Amino acid sequence: MLSLGACSHHSVTLPDDDYNLSPSSRTLAPVAVQRIHGGVSSSDQMLSGGTTTIKGMGSYIVLDFGKEVGGITSLQFGAVSDSAQSVFLAFSESVLYAGPQSDLSVGGQGDGSLSVTAAANGKYSVPPEKLRGGFRYLTVGLETSGSVELTGVTVYFTPAPTLSDLRAYRGSFRSNDDLLNRVWYAGAYTVQMDTIDPLQGKAWPPPPSSWLNNGVSGSGATILVDGAKRDRWIWPGDLGISGLTAYVSTGDTLSVTNDLNTLFAHQNSAGGLPYAGPEGDIGDIFSDTYHLWTLIGVIDYFLYSGDRSWVISHWPQIKKAVAFSTAKIGADGLLAVNLPLDWGREVAGGEEISANALLFRVLQGSSFLASIAGDSTAQSLYSESAASVRSAINLYLWDAGVGMYMDVPGSSLHPQDGNSLAVWFEVPDSTAKSVSISTALKGRWNQFGAATPERSNAIANFPGSMEVMAHFVAGDDATALSLIRLQWGYMLSSPNGTGSTFWEGYLQDGSFDYDPPFMSLAHGWATGPTSALTNYVAGIGPELSSTVPFYVIPHPGDLTQVSATVSLPEGTVSTSWKYFQNGSSFLETITAPESVAGRYGIPTGGKPITISIDGQLVWSTCHGREEVPSGMNFGDVFPEGNYVYLSSIAGSHTVMAEVCHS
Repeated sequence: MLSLGACSHHSVTLPDDDYNLSPSSRTLAPVAVQRIHGGVSSSDQMLSGGTTTIKGMGSYIVLDFGKEVGGITSLQFGAVSDSAQSVFLAFSESVLYAGPQSDLSVGGQGDGSLSVTAAANGKYSVPPEKLRGGFRYLTVGLETSGSVELTGVTVYFTPAPTLSDLRAYRGSFRSNDDLLNRVWYAGAYTVQMDTIDPLQGKAWPPPPSSWLNNGVSGSGATILVDGAKRDRWIWPGDLGISGLTAYVSTGDTLSVTNDLNTLFAHQNSAGGLPYAGPEGDIGDIFSDTYHLWTLIGVIDYFLYSGDRSWVISHWPQIKKAVAFSTAKIGADGLLAVNLPLDWGREVAGGEEISANALLFRVLQGSSFLASIAGDSTAQSLYSESAASVRSAINLYLWDAGVGMYMDVPGSSLHPQDGNSLAVWFEVPDSTAKSVSISTALKGRWNQFGAATPERSNAIANFPGSMEVMAHFVAGDDATALSLIRLQWGYMLSSPNGTGSTFWEGYLQDGSFDYDPPFMSLAHGWATGPTSALTNYVAGIGPELSSTVPFYVIPHPGDLTQVSATVSLPEGTVSTSWKYFQNGSSFLETITAPESVAGRYGIPTGGKPITISIDGQLVWSTCHGREEVPSGMNFGDVFPEGNYVYLSSIAGSHTVMAEVCHS
């Protein structure tokens, strides 16, 4: 039970529901029978240790594991009518495709089913190369005309292969909103499902039928890939969202280290980083945006790991990669995309807002990394280049008539991805622009989520994750929370989903995107709300600073209570905050290392307030609304927007903010 207490206020509690979806054991059993077909007797007996009999060719039972799982399936047989009996196994993430044929993990001719000889009182385990990375439903049926007793079905859970305790998250999140709590943990579980042994990637080229998950997809003992069912490869764009999810939940930096090592091992002589990791790096295929996403992955990795040695050892490659992109900046100061492969947007190439927003963030972050590497020349160059790119974006890509950025200069398309990235990475040169974009993005929602105009008829969860971040950065916290509840709540509640993981994408009518049986229902790029709830709602995250390396700046929206923990390089930072008396009093308890300073932002709601730290007054705008700093050593204390900021506070403290009473 998590609790908050304060002064004369009553003690309050947060929900202690077990939202963690990760299994306590790697040996899993089905929890229900979804349906039977044909001659199946005592269909539910096996679930309680009994025997289920399947009789007659084509008869089958569909077993439900209750959530997305993945790994190596084993069957235990009892009596069989004769030695010629064989059964089939088929797998599906969605109930829509549960049945005698598996859903699709490789495309092409289809995955079909696995055929197994049923030996009396014997056991069968799927060969490791045929493991199924992601499924909720398992179908077991009879291929022959006799009968087979099934006495047990289990799955050995293979995701997150290096973790001894799958449930031992280093981060946490709780709020007074049950749905948001479920979203946070479902995002964490999605990324855990996408964390695999690098020797268990999708083989390429795929076999003409069935599937193989014995491709070498990276280095080390664990990697973070795009999807559990498919593609099971390292994709840098996906990593821009899924890496953040891993950091704030399980605290897994090792998998990302191995991802980055794999990608940098495939850097070409010009400095280009691959569009995808092996076995997906088919030939010399590169992408301007995914190249930039790899560099953003480097920045985020350092912020959450503090791995200076990695940055220093890879610094020559990082500089070469930055130069690969800055060489494409034209006379007008914008990067021109000529390697247009991307996440699935249908319009690509030219001076894209998405690529230029990514470049701005890369230059900002690389300037900071240059200080870590001791390269003052690069530090200054990247900082100046970032400012120049930002200026050019606002000069040439801002459409004042629409209140959004154009996809490319003169375009009538105002994309979700580029506009969301621009606000997330603070490209706009005025708060008004950020607010305008947030408002315009919200205007595109329907009853299933946020539309993606750069992909026809789509609600795409990759740019959707970006949009969630953008609303928070724009200060529209209520809209950000509404989008999470709408879009991610839909995926959790849809009877066609897994009820536990987030989808690659879907159409504007709520139906599945891409080739429906092929779409991944456990896709890391769809988990943006998990890090957003930690970094913005709870308000804890890392800073591009060597002196004040973290911040605590809550974005409450319509919530009244939140508690969270994050593992950062300097140590664990936790916060618990609560509104009392209908929002007139805000209490926050922050626990942080004594030797490390953080930047605080105390929400004011736009009202005059008093702020006390550990019971001592540090700020007041109650008397004549004149700011009255206390003189205590909390760095600069100043108001900006709907916050009062304290620029440098070390250690653990209790913050109280109270609205002034007239």
